[in-house]
Amino acid sequence: MTELSMANDAFVATPIDDYELLDFGRGRRLERFGRYVLERPDARATGACRRSDWYADWIYVAPLNRGTWEPQRQGLHREWFITIEGLRLTVRLGEGGEVGLRPEEIIGWRWVRQRLEGCYHIADLRMLNLFAGTGGCSLAAISTGAHVTHVSAQAAHFELAQANVTSDAVNLVHADIRPYVEQMLRDGRRFHLVALTPPTFARGRQQTWDIKVDLQHVIRELPRLTTADCRGIWLGLAGGDWTADSVARWLSDTLPGRSVEALQLGIATADGRVLPAGVAARWFDDSDSTLAGSHQRRALSAHEIEERLDVYLDPVLSSRRTAAGPARSLAELPRGQQDFALHWIEVICRTSGEMAYQIAAHAAQAFGVLEERAVEAWIVRAIDVYDTAGLHPAIAALQEIDSFARELKEKAHSVVFADVVGILEHFVHGLSGRKLRVECGEESYTDTETLFLPAMVTRFPAKEDNFLLYKALLVHQWAQCCYGTHQADLPAALAGYPDPERARQLFHALEALRLNARIARALPGLYRRIEGLCARLQIALVPRGWEQWAQQLTAEGAGVDATLELLAQVFSEASLPPRLPFYGQLKPERAAQVRAARIAREKALFRHLLLRLGRDLEPHDEATEEPSEPRPARRFQLRRRCDEEPQEQSRFELELDGQPLAPPPELAGLMESIIQDLGDIPADYLVAAGEGPYHMREHAPSEATRDPWSGTYHEEGAFLYNEWDFKRSHYRKNWCVLREMDVHPHSPAFVSHTFAKYHGLVQNIRRTFEVLRGEEKILKRQTHGDDVDIDAVVEAHADVMSGLEMSERLFTKLQKVERSIAVMFMVDMSGSTKGWINDAERESLVLLCEALEILGDRYAVYGFSGWTRKRCELYRVKRFDEPYNDEVKARISGIRPRDYTRMGVTIRHLSRLLEEVDARTKLLITLSDGKPDDFDGYRGEYGIEDTRMALIEAKRSGIHPFCITIDKEGHDYLPHMYGAVNYTLIDDVRKLPLRVSDIYRRLTT
Repeated sequence: MTELSMANDAFVATPIDDYELLDFGRGRRLERFGRYVLERPDARATGACRRSDWYADWIYVAPLNRGTWEPQRQGLHREWFITIEGLRLTVRLGEGGEVGLRPEEIIGWRWVRQRLEGCYHIADLRMLNLFAGTGGCSLAAISTGAHVTHVSAQAAHFELAQANVTSDAVNLVHADIRPYVEQMLRDGRRFHLVALTPPTFARGRQQTWDIKVDLQHVIRELPRLTTADCRGIWLGLAGGDWTADSVARWLSDTLPGRSVEALQLGIATADGRVLPAGVAARWFDDSDSTLAGSHQRRALSAHEIEERLDVYLDPVLSSRRTAAGPARSLAELPRGQQDFALHWIEVICRTSGEMAYQIAAHAAQAFGVLEERAVEAWIVRAIDVYDTAGLHPAIAALQEIDSFARELKEKAHSVVFADVVGILEHFVHGLSGRKLRVECGEESYTDTETLFLPAMVTRFPAKEDNFLLYKALLVHQWAQCCYGTHQADLPAALAGYPDPERARQLFHALEALRLNARIARALPGLYRRIEGLCARLQIALVPRGWEQWAQQLTAEGAGVDATLELLAQVFSEASLPPRLPFYGQLKPERAAQVRAARIAREKALFRHLLLRLGRDLEPHDEATEEPSEPRPARRFQLRRRCDEEPQEQSRFELELDGQPLAPPPELAGLMESIIQDLGDIPADYLVAAGEGPYHMREHAPSEATRDPWSGTYHEEGAFLYNEWDFKRSHYRKNWCVLREMDVHPHSPAFVSHTFAKYHGLVQNIRRTFEVLRGEEKILKRQTHGDDVDIDAVVEAHADVMSGLEMSERLFTKLQKVERSIAVMFMVDMSGSTKGWINDAERESLVLLCEALEILGDRYAVYGFSGWTRKRCELYRVKRFDEPYNDEVKARISGIRPRDYTRMGVTIRHLSRLLEEVDARTKLLITLSDGKPDDFDGYRGEYGIEDTRMALIEAKRSGIHPFCITIDKEGHDYLPHMYGAVNYTLIDDVRKLPLRVSDIYRRLTT
C-alpha cells in the first residue's frame, strides 16, 4: 500500500558556501552569489524587509515585460563561478532575471545524492534528469559515481550545463522533453532514479512547454521509464498554484506501492526567516537503506513482508504454498537485513521465481551464520549454479549454508586467482623473455607459452603471504621458460632411467636449485621475500646434504645440461627431498609438444620477416623493370651487443652486406623468443624466405569444425564466455557459446567492381596513405650513421680523460620505423544488414584493406551474428597472419546477412585475440547498423549493458574501441556504451564507403 505523508517543510539554510539569502520583502530578494550581491524581484517575498541598507552590485529592473540587469559600479562581470557543497557552477545574468541557479533546487540535489551514495555497483546506476537546467543536480549525481542522462530544452540552460558538466559520466541532451521521452520509451530505456524540475512555461527547440498541459503526459510514462529497483523520483515545482499534497498524490496515483513524501520548499536567511520557494514530492521505497525524511525506520512486520513477497513470488505461489512462512522468518531480522533480502528476492524473481522463493525461505538461516557480504556471495554462487547446471543443483547449493560458511571461513585468508590474475599478468609481462599467458589450472606448471596457476592459494594465514606464494609460483614457471629448462629433450633424457618418474622428480628438484640462483640474480628483492616464506614454513631452499650439488648448479653460466649431468651422477644415491610449495609441477612431455610446434612456426615467420626487411631496404624505382632472373636468397648475420646501455633496441643486431641493422620491434621480439628456445639463432634461420606468401595456418593447430551444432555443449573449438546481467550486477558464468568459422567465399568480382565504382576515391586513398606510411626516428649511439651523436662524443671524451676506452657508438642514424598498430574490424552480419547496408559494408572493407595494405598496419576482419546464447558465430574474413590475397577478397565478397546481433560475447573474444598481438596501439572498430539484439531476450537495456561491460573490459586490456554506425538513433545509446567521443554516426548508408577510410586515418594519426 502507498504511504502518503502530510506535507513537511524542507528549507535551505543559508549561508551555504558561496550562496546566501541576505534579506527579502516588498516583492524583492537580496542574495549573495560568491563575489557579487544581487537584487531581483520575487512575488513570494511578502512582508517588510529586515535591513534598511540594501546594497547590491547588480539590480534587475523590469519596467515592462522584459527587464535588464543594471550594474551599480564599473568593472563588474556578467558571468563568474561559485561553489556550493563541493560543486563548481557558473553564474550568468539572464534576460529574465535568472542567474543560472535556483537555490531551492539544492534540496533536490541533496536528496538525489543521498539516494545514490552507498548503493551497490554505483557505476552501473543511471539517472534521468528531465528539465535538467544548468547541471547542479547532474553534478550531484555523478559525484556519487552514477551515470546521468541530462535533458534540457532551453538553449540558455543547456549552454550553461555544457560549461558546468564536463564529465564523461553525463550524456547532455538538448531536446524537447515530450518527444525525447517518447523516444526513450521506444528504445526500452529505464533508469534507477528520475528527477524532474519543470518550469511553468518555456520555449524549447521546436515545441512550447506548458506545465498544465504537458506535465501530466510525462508523469504518466514514469512507470515505463523506471527500473523495478528504482531508487526514487523527485518532482519539484517552483511556480504555479500547486500544493505539495496534490503533487504527492499525483505521483502516488501514477506509481502505487511506494512511499511518497510531500514537501514545502523554502530558503532561510541567517536570522531564520524563510522565503517560500515552491513545492516538491519525492517517491521512494522505504525498504531500502535510505531514510524516509527524518523518521526512524522500523523493522517490517510479517504481514508487510508477505504483501511484498506476494507481488515478487506470484508465479510460484498457490493455495498450498504461500509466502507466509518465509515472511515470518524474515520478520525476525533487523530492518537492514530485511531490506537486503527483499532487494535480492526482487532481483532474482526476474530470472527464476522458484529461486527467489528458495532465497526467501533460507535467507533468515543464512543471516544466522553469515555476514551480509557473505550472504550475497551465497546467493551469487547459487545463481551461477542455476545458470550452468539448472534449478535442482542450485536449490541444493542454497540449502548447503553451513558448508558454505565453512568454505568461506577457509577462504577468508586465501587469495583467489580471478582476483589477482590482472596483477600477475602485468607482472610477468614486465619480465624478460617472450610474452606468456597466465591461466587458471588444476596444477601449477608451464607448457612454455602459458603459465598455469591454481584457482586459490590458502597455505598461509595471511593474505599477503598467499599472494607472495602466487608470485613465487609464477616466477618459477617463468624461469623454466626464460632460463632454458626445456631447451633439452627432457622426455628422451628422462626415459633412459630405470624409474622415469623418480628421475623426473629428482631432475625437477635439482633444476629448481639452478633456477633459484637465476631468480636471485635477476630479482633479488623478490628472492629475499621467498626466503622469508621458507623461513616461516621452516623449510630450507637447499635440502640437507645437497649443498655441494647446489654449488655446482648455482655457478654463473650453469644451464640445463649441467642439471642433466648432475642427475646422471646422483640418481642412484640421492633421496627425493620434499617439494617446496612454489615449485609447481614439471610436465616435460606437454612442454616439448608446444615447444616443437612453436619452433617450426617461428622459423617460418622469422625467415618471412627477414625477406620483408630485405625488400624494404632495397631502393625502389617504379621505372626500373623487374629482373628477369630470380633474385638470390639474401643472408643475414647476427651479432650480439657488447654494451649494457639501456636502449629501446634489441640486445642483438643484424647485419646485411656488412651494414648493421636495428631490427624492428616485431622481429626483435621474435629473435628473443627463438634464442630463449634454442640458445642462439641457427645459421639456416638467417636465410630469408623465398618468394611467395607466408601462411601461418600451415603451422597452426587444426581449425574447429564448421558445423556450429556438431558435438556437445563443451566441444573442442567452442569458446565459453561470461555475460553481464545488469539486473543482478553479476556475470552469468560460461553463459555464451561462441564458435569461429570461415566466411564461405564468393566470386572476387565484387572487389573489382568496387575499385571501378570508386576509382577516384581509391587513387586519393593511395596518395593520402602513402604519406602516412612509416615514421622517421633518430637512433642514437650507433656504430655507423648519418651524423655525429654529440652527447655520445662528449661522454666518450670524458671516458678517455678518465683513462677508459672510448666507445665506438658515436653516430646517429635516421631510420624509418614501422607503425606499431593492430586493428580488429568487427563487422555486423545480422539480418538487418540485408541489401544496401551489406553492400556498403563490403565496399567499405575493400577500400579499408587497400588503405591498410599501403600503410602496412596489421589488421584482421571478422563478421559476427548468431541465434541465442548457445549459437554465437564469428566469421573469419581475414586473420592478422593472413596476406590480403584473392582468398580474402572472395571472403569479403561472401559476407552475407544472417541472424541476430549479440555483441558482448563477440567483443570479449576479439579482445582476447587482440591481446595476443604485440603492438603499441590496439583498435577494435565495429561496423554496425543498430543496437545489440538477439532472439532470447538479449535486447533493450540488457543487451546494451552487457555490450558496455564488454567494452569496459576491452579498455582495461589496453584496447581502444570505436564504433561506426548508420543507426540514426545511435546517439541515444552509443555514448553510454562507447563514450561520448568513441563513435561516429553516418546518416546515409551510401556514404559509408566514402567515410570509413577517412575515419580510420583520423583515428591512427
